[in-house]
Amino acid sequence: MESLDISLDLVFYDLTSSYFEGEGPDLADYGYSRDNRPDKEQVVLGVVMADGIPIAHEVWAGNTVDKSTLKETVERLRERFEIGKVVFVADRGVISTPNLEELENIGYEYILSTKRRKDDLAEELLKKEIPGSERVRAKEVHREEVGDATRRYILCLDEETRKSRLETLDEIRREKEKELADLKDRYERSQSGRGPGRPMTKKGVMDRAKRILGRNKRLFKLVEDEPIDWKLDREAWEYERTIAGKFLLVTTSDLGPSATMKSYKNLKDIERAFDELKNFLKLRPFYHRTEKRLRGHVFVCILALLLKRLTEKKTDKPFQKTMQKLEKLKANAVKFRGKKFIQRNEINQPQEEVLKSLEVLKPPKILDVGAKE
Repeated sequence: MESLDISLDLVFYDLTSSYFEGEGPDLADYGYSRDNRPDKEQVVLGVVMADGIPIAHEVWAGNTVDKSTLKETVERLRERFEIGKVVFVADRGVISTPNLEELENIGYEYILSTKRRKDDLAEELLKKEIPGSERVRAKEVHREEVGDATRRYILCLDEETRKSRLETLDEIRREKEKELADLKDRYERSQSGRGPGRPMTKKGVMDRAKRILGRNKRLFKLVEDEPIDWKLDREAWEYERTIAGKFLLVTTSDLGPSATMKSYKNLKDIERAFDELKNFLKLRPFYHRTEKRLRGHVFVCILALLLKRLTEKKTDKPFQKTMQKLEKLKANAVKFRGKKFIQRNEINQPQEEVLKSLEVLKPPKILDVGAKE
């Protein structure tokens, strides 16, 4: 890491998945798909980054649960890099009491996002207010001593996100109420013989109502003893409006609230890295039937990401702009007096500056001389 000038004081960890076309190895399995392809077998890919550079990765079976990957990842980091003090940053998918304790026991500080629902402490803390006029602000709202560690809870608010989320909630409410009203009208028409086809059953109409609500079912209460009736769940509605634009972090670091929030937001760089892997570097889909070939495919893509990020880091320019300059540098095969030569074209000033930034020696004019024919 020293040769790459990368600091390991702050490392970021996240997971994604990628799917198979056709039959895969034993690691291929069905699981939570981040590619929106639940119909395909997949593997889970974990990536650790520092200073925007991938420093480690792991491949797990497709049905692996996020929170089960953390212990193995941390142990390998310790073994490979002999990391002493580090702040480990990860999303809410890996948070669990055993994982927090694991990080605390080995002396790693962490910044983790908590769940927003189905966690009594988190729900209570998310209801708190964050005074101030800044568009993005953070405040410590709770702390607790656990063994030798002090867990601090940092409540964060983004006013712009809050405004957008409140508008989305209102839109969801209008759309779902209209869809449910239309469904109720169709049901009543079918019962009176005025609708097309066979009359809708009570079970059928309730199943449709649940599909309409989908992920937003927590906002509505379907009245079970009526064929199709509903009411807004006021408690759930007010909670969603209260937490709009907020997220809660738990940390054992000594960073201030704003610095903690900023460090966590840098986790989005891994999301950008996943996008680069899948779309620019063509990680997906997989066509391999053996684990060896699968792991080799992932390794080459991670290596390509490493080279891409290092190029951007050293040139301080987007990778595409650097490649536009270098792609004009060509090598051609020529014949002279019965011999074959591999000769490059002239290196212009912009290309020379790129090579200098990358600390790459200028290639010789004549790259290879073949045997005389």
